[in-house]
Amino acid sequence: MPANKSNRIFWLCLAIWAGFNIWSFVAFAQTEAIGDSFTRGSNRIGQFLLYQLVAGMAAIFVWLTRTRLPESSTLRWLGRLPLALFLVLMASIAAFFIYGIFFV
Repeated sequence: MPANKSNRIFWLCLAIWAGFNIWSFVAFAQTEAIGDSFTRGSNRIGQFLLYQLVAGMAAIFVWLTRTRLPESSTLRWLGRLPLALFLVLMASIAAFFIYGIFFV
């Protein structure tokens, strides 16, 4: 595949990832909290995690398209960032639950 086409596909996948990532925060802030007492606002968290999951799937496509770029390209390093951020988010959520199970 020509380098120019690979660059366009890479940037398109990166823009899709960024859109879903940003939209997860916007949706979290704009969604009205529903429910009573302890469960009030849990719909906001669910919506945030849903869009982060979709952004994580897009991050996998970014990571896969970066392998088609030339070896010397600095875009190959940029292609690792979305997946790394997604993995850090998942690890922090897992750490939150582990802390809650064992230390609270």
